[in-house]
Amino acid sequence: MRCNATHLEVAQHYRAADFLIHPSRAESGMCFTVLEAMASNLPMILCRNILHNLPNDVDATTLGIVIDDYHVDNYIAAVRRFIAAPMSVNSRTIVERHFSLELFKQQYRELVSDLIREKG
Repeated sequence: MRCNATHLEVAQHYRAADFLIHPSRAESGMCFTVLEAMASNLPMILCRNILHNLPNDVDATTLGIVIDDYHVDNYIAAVRRFIAAPMSVNSRTIVERHFSLELFKQQYRELVSDLIREKG
């Protein structure tokens, strides 16, 4: 996928994919790639380390295949496992419940209100 793909093209790529392999070692939170795949109900193969900001009520294994370290053999085994038994996920509901724009706006407003109250 091109880096400068339009939103429509990105959505088309996610719909055309069978699964997403996400080998990132970044542990800074839920990245857009993971959220976009979740919003597209695309099963993923990813490392548990990048999911530390997943909401507490979400079981990571409902997103696809979660591996415990970055060793290439684990990714190969996960791809083989997925090919042998393709899966479907319903992760869009997780995105809608925990990462929606409405929820972000509500949390942002609460934060600003709290800051204003603190400053007096």
